[in-house]
Amino acid sequence: MNLKNNNEDALIARLSAAKPSDSSPDRVEQLLQLSKTKHAKTSRGPMSLRVKASLIAAPVIASILAFQFQSLTTSSPDLILRIQTTNSQGTNQHAQMGTSSASDCHFATLRCNDMGPLVGEKVIWNYTTAFDNTNNATEGTVYALSSSGRELELAGILKKEFNLTEPVRFAKENDSFVRYVAGSDTGKNVFAGTSLYGTQIAYNNPESDNWSLCQVSKPRNLDCDSITYEAMPSNSEVLEYSKALLGKLGINSGSSLPELSDRDYFSVVKEYDYGRVVISNLVLGGEKTPWAIEMHWSTGSSKVSMFFGTIFSIQDFGLYKTLNAEQSIKRLTELNAYPSGEPPIKYSEKSIIGMPYEEQLKLQQKKENGDSGPIKINVKVTRAEATQVTIFDVNGKTWVVPGYSYFDETGYLGSAPSIDGSHIEIVPRGK
Repeated sequence: MNLKNNNEDALIARLSAAKPSDSSPDRVEQLLQLSKTKHAKTSRGPMSLRVKASLIAAPVIASILAFQFQSLTTSSPDLILRIQTTNSQGTNQHAQMGTSSASDCHFATLRCNDMGPLVGEKVIWNYTTAFDNTNNATEGTVYALSSSGRELELAGILKKEFNLTEPVRFAKENDSFVRYVAGSDTGKNVFAGTSLYGTQIAYNNPESDNWSLCQVSKPRNLDCDSITYEAMPSNSEVLEYSKALLGKLGINSGSSLPELSDRDYFSVVKEYDYGRVVISNLVLGGEKTPWAIEMHWSTGSSKVSMFFGTIFSIQDFGLYKTLNAEQSIKRLTELNAYPSGEPPIKYSEKSIIGMPYEEQLKLQQKKENGDSGPIKINVKVTRAEATQVTIFDVNGKTWVVPGYSYFDETGYLGSAPSIDGSHIEIVPRGK
């Protein structure tokens, strides 16, 4: 199976169920892999505009096996996280991984101004603070995420779960990454393999889309008259099935966050015009992290359409001293950080995502009228909330560390790690 499949129409069609969350390099590779089956079915016809929009908001998908969690509870004085600075062409942050409007900005170590007249312009935010800085956390736990090392086993579990008759086969990508696959290139298939961030797993059942496709168009390769409607499982049924499958993978999940422990997964059902999705987010420190594993059902089918995630082994590095919110705020314009917890309802009007188009246009015209240097935006920060944030080091390794989310009177500004400066090295881009 070829990760370099460039059939964008097929990829977009397969992304119809991906709208709930966001995207990463692993997710791009994974969805290109899934799109291979669509490439062989060129007459399936177009999906709705919502489908194409979903490529913009495709999820970062990741999960962590609870029983692989290593209980190292003493912090290492030698820990140094080397984190690369953001792209010089702008520094706006996004509430969740990949919620920017251009796919180029989905990548974990890249932020850019990708909306409206400020595309490509360098922007500097000047922050002043007006919030209570007395209730800040003084320490927080640091977690490191890596590949599970169970790729062959996971491929076998998924093969059995989804009743594939073909044997699991090894497909080596290069010296660093390995992949195990089972199933048909044009039909149901599963895979599990290593990647830069963890162990990718996925199941793809393109036939589950057939009834929906026949409602949108009449693909030449489908006999739509013979395809009958099937009722999807209910919300409670999809939750029950998701919990059972995650259990087979060693993951405990539930729908009541207060009742869950660290390393468990918090599951919710989302309903969309194309079907139902169970989204299960890893819980660390009592919060939902951005890392989720998803299971999809398409309207008109009783069978699972897609199942995907990235499974990690997690190492608990213990507690580390942290900076307060005011000390950490300068990292808003230096580093990418993606917060745990619920995504913000509204972005600040001082951020590129939340800024009205007309205001962006004014700033861009002001620059064209003779202002030299980067565009400067003054921001009064009125609130800081302690949270956990996900960051990526210069080698692509994923870390969940203490941090803060910042807000002004109009909404969310961004997030920043708060781990003490003795344990973090900020590396200029390109070095």
